[in-house]
Amino acid sequence: MLERIEAICLDMHDPYIAAVRAWVPDAQDKIVFDKFHVLRLMNEAVDRVRRQEHKKLRAQQDEVLTGTKYLWLYHPDRIPEALLPRFEELRRRDLQVSRAWALKENLRQLWTYRREGWARRFFQRWYFWATHSRLPPVIAVARTLKRRLDNILTYLQHPITNALNESVNAQVEKVKRLARGYRNRTNFQIAIYFHCGELDLYRDHNMLGLPTVIPDEPECGSLDPAVAAASTPQNPGKIIGCMCFALPRMAAIVSAGLSYPDGTSAQHPTQLLRTQDVL
Repeated sequence: MLERIEAICLDMHDPYIAAVRAWVPDAQDKIVFDKFHVLRLMNEAVDRVRRQEHKKLRAQQDEVLTGTKYLWLYHPDRIPEALLPRFEELRRRDLQVSRAWALKENLRQLWTYRREGWARRFFQRWYFWATHSRLPPVIAVARTLKRRLDNILTYLQHPITNALNESVNAQVEKVKRLARGYRNRTNFQIAIYFHCGELDLYRDHNMLGLPTVIPDEPECGSLDPAVAAASTPQNPGKIIGCMCFALPRMAAIVSAGLSYPDGTSAQHPTQLLRTQDVL
């Protein structure tokens, strides 16, 4: 089974590399270092250059780099229009962070080549520029990329990235963050399936026989206080409340109440839809 693996995309973390080489035959030719992780290293280098330069400028009472952290991390095509004038002004100044940013953006061209020979020649020119930039964080990243260049360029034969996996991981982290954590792993798994499992809960809105419209009364699901006020103890069996939470790709009926002449109320057993029932 492992012999059938054609390519493996991962970041440049030594334990990951060692595990792949230990288990996958001919792993050296199948490892593809994720280009987004490579660019993240350059983004971190740019930010370190900015922090160092900002510290020096502030000692000279110059606040030109104050509040500019994210300006240097934006993709050039995604810089908000409101920030473009300031960004262009900063780029025209003789700033170290501006040179680091130019090196970072120039590196993106590496993944546009189709032939490995041309890509290697481009990297050699970029490497010379980076190592002569007198920017220690950029020089350190350039040397790291040179050591890993063979498996960076395997992207030309296997153009894959971890973008989809990173997107799913971000959704899972959001589920955990919104819940402020879970008591056990099972509950966490159920929440992941519920929010990320592409559940189709809209096929049959009336699968439990829930009334959607009550004659002479507002629709079930309204949160208008008039719904509850319209129902009095003199009207036995009348639905007085029905809350529906619309979350991404799902709708779950939370509760529905009944009122009785003696003033008591009860939950209708057929009108409760639990997460466990859906899953």
